[in-house]
Amino acid sequence: MFEAATMELIRKLERYRELLAETIELRNRIKPASEFPVRETNDEFKKRSLMKYFWPYLVGGIGGGIVVYAITAFIAIASMMNKAKYTLNRDQASSAATRMMGDVYIGYFAAIIIALAIIFIGLKIARSKQASFNKNCDYMNTLNAEKYREGQLNSRMISLLDDDMREIRLYESLVPEDYRTPEQLAEIIALIKNEKAKTVDEACAILAG
Repeated sequence: MFEAATMELIRKLERYRELLAETIELRNRIKPASEFPVRETNDEFKKRSLMKYFWPYLVGGIGGGIVVYAITAFIAIASMMNKAKYTLNRDQASSAATRMMGDVYIGYFAAIIIALAIIFIGLKIARSKQASFNKNCDYMNTLNAEKYREGQLNSRMISLLDDDMREIRLYESLVPEDYRTPEQLAEIIALIKNEKAKTVDEACAILAG
């Protein structure tokens, strides 16, 4: 059975070894605080509305329809005016006007169809782009939240390392500087437990020899 002083020495050495091993592990795991977000948020990466992608197609569809209608109406009116120059027959003029109105209506419906087609296709494209962008936002926000949690763990490890370093200073005077590693402390503790050495200095002398 060891004396009380020897038991206390072994206890302190074992605690010292445990602290050294823990600080080595913490230093290997701790990362710079700058690698982590400073606050937790689920909207760091903002999602986009459908209109962000859809408005060019909406404008393009309406504009395209107006252009098609204007061109059709211009051609129909120009054709009627051209025919009116070369005929004095009232029936022929009336017939030409009727055909012109028919062409204008055809142009009107064509313009609506083209506008609706552009808007419909644009809506599908816009939805696809919005879904892809917002899905990526969700992923990045999830990743950001995970990084924040990792940063919180990293902060706790930094705090634990600081606490360990303060406690380590209480035991440093027990062991010469050249023997302050977990492996060497384990050997010193084993020598004292096996009663091959009574003090740390004796154990260090054995190790040095």
